[in-house]
Amino acid sequence: MSELDPLLSKTIVEKQYLTGTSASKAARFALYKLARPEFDPYAFTMGELGLQGDESILDLGCSDAEMLFNLRKGTTIGQNHQSRQYKHRGKLVGVEFDFGTMQIARSNLNDDEKNSVSLVCGVVEDIPFPNNTFDITSAFWMLYHSTNIDKALEEMRRVTKPGGKLVITTSGERNKVRHRAFEAQIAEYLPCDVLPPPIFSASFNTEKATELLIAKFGDHNIKKIRHLGAIILKKGDEDANLTYRLSMDSMRSAYLGDYIYDGWTEAVNEIVVKQILAEQEQCGEFRETVDRAIFII
Repeated sequence: MSELDPLLSKTIVEKQYLTGTSASKAARFALYKLARPEFDPYAFTMGELGLQGDESILDLGCSDAEMLFNLRKGTTIGQNHQSRQYKHRGKLVGVEFDFGTMQIARSNLNDDEKNSVSLVCGVVEDIPFPNNTFDITSAFWMLYHSTNIDKALEEMRRVTKPGGKLVITTSGERNKVRHRAFEAQIAEYLPCDVLPPPIFSASFNTEKATELLIAKFGDHNIKKIRHLGAIILKKGDEDANLTYRLSMDSMRSAYLGDYIYDGWTEAVNEIVVKQILAEQEQCGEFRETVDRAIFII
């Protein structure tokens, strides 16, 4: 696709990402808090950037802008013994195509907090800011939703000041492989004619992103950090089991669209929950792979 249709980009993200209930979408993120070794990619990345406090930061695909609000209010950045308390003074801006998501987040803030971060509706392929505006431009797990990744990268570079930093994250081929296997099994189980959802990160996973970014920016300009681990569900940890189960629910619309099928819960329980409980009974835990990467350019 040589020219991007922003409405098409929006439709793809709606299909791929904004499916399921608020609880199931939250579970998709919460799964990684169960990963070992522990790793907070947002805190780690901000620590790696060596923030001084006055930088202008743009976060693309910011969702509820939690990272930006935390930077403003004060949070921990860095990892383990290199962590420190930090409060950002500089300009913070979030761009998100689904403004409703940001409005919901803002409804829980007081007026001072709302005004502390600028939120803008837009798409990564046409960032609504002039050239050389930001010191840091980030895109956490969102570029693979773009219909034109090359254009998105050009836009990120355009709005970033000379000498500024780009932050890009994605997932590797081995990320959540069991989750994907369950998706395929569920598609076979459902009585309607459906296919499992696509692997959303496939167009820009760690392996492909590495090649593309080196070709575009040069190997010597890229710092790559890869996080490998496992999501671990211990026997008897009902909250962890529920989180994994809800993360499957978040994919329901990607399978079924507007089709109503009362047997969805039955399918997930029969395929996913039964397997998790069986492995926990036999081994004391259920494990899922984690394979994620951070690029700082």
